[in-house]
Amino acid sequence: MNLKVASTFTEVDKKIHERKRRLVSHGFSDASLRLYEPRILTNVTKLVNRILSSKKAEDGWTESLNIGDFAGDFAFDVMTSVIYGLCYNLQEDPKYRFIIPVISGVNFRIGILSQAPMLAWRKMDRYIFRRAIKARNVFLGFVGKIIKDRMKATDITGDAFSILFAAKDDELKEGLSRDQLNAESLNFVVAGSDTTATSMSATIFYLTRYPDAYAKAVAEVRSAFHDINDVRLGPALNSCEYLRACINEAMRMSPPVGSALWRKVLPGGLSFGGEYVPEGCELGTGIYSIHHNSKYYRDPFVYRPERWFSHPDVNGQYSEEAALELEEAKAAFNPFSLGMRGCVGKALAMNEIMLAFAALLVSCDIQLTHCEESRLGEGSKSAEYGRHRVFEYQVKDWLIACRNGPMVKAKAWSRDE
Repeated sequence: MNLKVASTFTEVDKKIHERKRRLVSHGFSDASLRLYEPRILTNVTKLVNRILSSKKAEDGWTESLNIGDFAGDFAFDVMTSVIYGLCYNLQEDPKYRFIIPVISGVNFRIGILSQAPMLAWRKMDRYIFRRAIKARNVFLGFVGKIIKDRMKATDITGDAFSILFAAKDDELKEGLSRDQLNAESLNFVVAGSDTTATSMSATIFYLTRYPDAYAKAVAEVRSAFHDINDVRLGPALNSCEYLRACINEAMRMSPPVGSALWRKVLPGGLSFGGEYVPEGCELGTGIYSIHHNSKYYRDPFVYRPERWFSHPDVNGQYSEEAALELEEAKAAFNPFSLGMRGCVGKALAMNEIMLAFAALLVSCDIQLTHCEESRLGEGSKSAEYGRHRVFEYQVKDWLIACRNGPMVKAKAWSRDE
């Protein structure tokens, strides 16, 4: 695999990046997303079945489950199914589950180098991050296996890879080269699975600790769908606005990518907000920081899905102040980044997460476990500042967040009971 070929994430030439992004976006168009729905739903059903088939106590509740692990396996299976049309079946077979911690190991090194690139001078990072280098080698080998498996499977259609393979630029009448597709695959495997898993884990963490939010989300989903067989993309899912707000609020509180994604100022410099930044400087906005800035979010460390709605006052009127507050909150919200560097798979990720939670909440009751394990993922009052908030899902900044937990238990729910 040629690692010197830039992807849409690393390409610095604006024109080349624009062309690559146009081509990659073919795989994430509205028409393409509709093609992927059956693949997502197949894995959603596996997720629900896996949770409910776990060992149970006499009261019907499952044993304690680390939902972070379940979400990681689910998101990886969806990614390989949607992008490559392949099934590695992490949800039902442990054979390939080693790849999840391997991806975290890769993120650990890249996350540090993105903040301190001087550590790569004379390849020092290979000595500093020996374990991460081993993880990188395993990761590259596995991505190579995915690509080889996909190239051998000539009968697969309706996956993103086949769409991208056939896509042609309107001006140059050329598509992505094999090396360029390989470079994009590195992005797909990491960003297409780990970010989704973190968002799902964070959402369950907050719902199990904020019972009012959980009750509202459950009531909304169970009024929209009769059972898991009804869950699909469309008006019913779109009507679950509170569920979407719960997911957005979880991504605001614990974004899957929380640090600044640095960009170098181009020749000529840059002026904004009355300030001039000379060329060569690097700029970035910490996503976690802006998501917790009280200028944009009232009580920024409180999980409040209602902040994503504009509420009328006592007279039933919508004030300009409330509308402005909501507008500012939406403008500052950027878990998928913004602009031409924003995540091209944002709509796919939201479809995946919404379908998963609709299926879970119409099929299961979910609770926090009442044991020492239940603290997994929490902050601690005795911890260092920033880790002291008990009701904040704790993630580590490894470029894409490293997570553990939460621990929950589940019980089958049916409206016929």
